[in-house]
Amino acid sequence: FWRKERACLQRLSAGLEALGAGLVIDNASLHEQSAELLSLPSVCLAKIDRTLTRELAGSRAAQMRVAGIAQLARVGGVLTVAKQVDRPQEQELLRALGVDFIQGHATALPTPLAELDRQREQLLIVDPAAREDQTA
Repeated sequence: FWRKERACLQRLSAGLEALGAGLVIDNASLHEQSAELLSLPSVCLAKIDRTLTRELAGSRAAQMRVAGIAQLARVGGVLTVAKQVDRPQEQELLRALGVDFIQGHATALPTPLAELDRQREQLLIVDPAAREDQTA
């Protein structure tokens, strides 16, 4: 399957790049397919498979795989995100291994969309002239 679809993915990647859009690879690993996907010109972000981040603290092999993915991505100009990072010690380890971003409970707990909307509204800077138009 992979070999058959490679040309199609390369055309899609070239088209997205021409539009200024990018691809995100989910569940990146050191499998041949992930490495090849990381080399596509439109890939801008690789999300590291959560099975690796869950094993990180107790597995030297998982640490080596994460470092390998981060290095492979960096060479291709692709940013990395470690998924399901739930403990602060994982955050520090991922930083040392060269991962660019993390997501999970170590950064924030899951939040209802309504709460995020409320927070966003509080952060919006409203043009003073627009405020006057609304009150008039």
